[in-house]
Amino acid sequence: MTYISRFVILIVPLALLGGCALGPNYKRPAHLAPASYREPAAATRQSVTSGTLLADTPWWDVFKDPRLQGLIRTALKHNQDLKIATARVEEARAALGIATADLYPQLDASGSAARTRTANPLRAVVPSPTNPNGVLAPALSNSYAALLDLSYEVDLWGRVRRTRQAARAQWLANEQDRKTVISGLVTDVARSYFSLLELDREVEITSETLRTRQETLALMEIRRQYGTASELEVSRFRAEVSDTLATLAVLRQQVFQTENALSILLGQAPREIRRGLRFKAQPPIPSVPVGLPADLLERRPDLRSAEEQLAAATALIGAAKADFFPRIVLTADYGTQSLELSQLLQSNSQGWMIAGNAAQPIFEGGRHWYNYQATKARREEALQNYRKTVLQALREISDALVAKQQSGVQRHEREDQVQALQDSVRLSHLRYRAGEASYLEFLDAERQLFTAELQLEQARLEELLASVRLYKALGGGVDIEPKKAIAPSHRGSLK
Repeated sequence: MTYISRFVILIVPLALLGGCALGPNYKRPAHLAPASYREPAAATRQSVTSGTLLADTPWWDVFKDPRLQGLIRTALKHNQDLKIATARVEEARAALGIATADLYPQLDASGSAARTRTANPLRAVVPSPTNPNGVLAPALSNSYAALLDLSYEVDLWGRVRRTRQAARAQWLANEQDRKTVISGLVTDVARSYFSLLELDREVEITSETLRTRQETLALMEIRRQYGTASELEVSRFRAEVSDTLATLAVLRQQVFQTENALSILLGQAPREIRRGLRFKAQPPIPSVPVGLPADLLERRPDLRSAEEQLAAATALIGAAKADFFPRIVLTADYGTQSLELSQLLQSNSQGWMIAGNAAQPIFEGGRHWYNYQATKARREEALQNYRKTVLQALREISDALVAKQQSGVQRHEREDQVQALQDSVRLSHLRYRAGEASYLEFLDAERQLFTAELQLEQARLEELLASVRLYKALGGGVDIEPKKAIAPSHRGSLK
């Protein structure tokens, strides 16, 4: 029987003993999510209806403006935050590979060649024709070696396996963090784009109002020259023109800054953003069921990341506990050694060694104990962070649901307000022309209409953004492309 066979026979039983691992196995905490979301009563029936859920709808079916879709694709390709998150996933994948390598025997090869010159004063030197004075001659020698070193840590207590489980959970957590960045990037681009279109609409309304007021001011100047308008009326209208110009300047500044912010999301230097469909022509976001809170645990990437962090912290408890027990390492050497290079491969130059080593910590000042306590504390921290993240997600969804409903109410009421004020402006103008009201009454009605028109567009924007926030809060927008969608995955085992 060769020494390799004996070594394998020794390793196999010990490896089989390593089938168990110290420390707790991960199990998802109970009672994380309630039976339903807190939402307006009118939306409750929608949230539990079967069928396609909002979060399962890919972003290209939610945001149907072709120009917006192009901006999102650009952001997914060039955004720096997403590239950073992707690099972290690769780093965690490599760390998992490092941890996995410890499960296998380690084989190293080495070779050496040396020539040594030493003096030997104990050796008698006989005078000779070449050495007439009998001077001591140095000793010269050669040494050649080629070795294979094999080592294997028998993972009896599961230290290596628990460490690998923690590395795997960290890799999965980083992958979920990357999906969180994707979801945030998709919805942030959509929100910035919709805000930009709404600002364009406000600029349009303000510019039209400015044109009308400037024409009216010119008419009032003529009427004052003929004595049919007072200086007070002209001054008040001149002030309204200046106020409209100031409002227009603020809106143009906001447009410029919103374009800059959107450019950064796209991974580009600040630049002008091309528009697609006009604000009022934007397709509505699909109104589909939101699902149940229990679905959120599998769908929302930040919750899955927090759960993987908890799983990693749980696995490290077992690794810390294994440090209290002996660490057993099996080693084997095989190689050849000779004084002449030509004899290195001869059979009588071969040699081998099999050895086992066990190291048991006795006293280290409490190092392993405190490390064990620290891992348990980190697990408790990860557990509470997981619960906190779940609660925060529930709050975000509830806030988005009520915002979506109430912003719809606000938009409807603003539409009625604008309609009423348009009638008020028309009647005030007729009363003024009939001499039954002053021009200041007409001016006041027009000012109210201008403010209401801007508020109506803002209400429309808020209703649209509430749907975007709900989409993100439910865990939507994690897909990259229609043909490259990320398949849903679950925690599963930590093997």
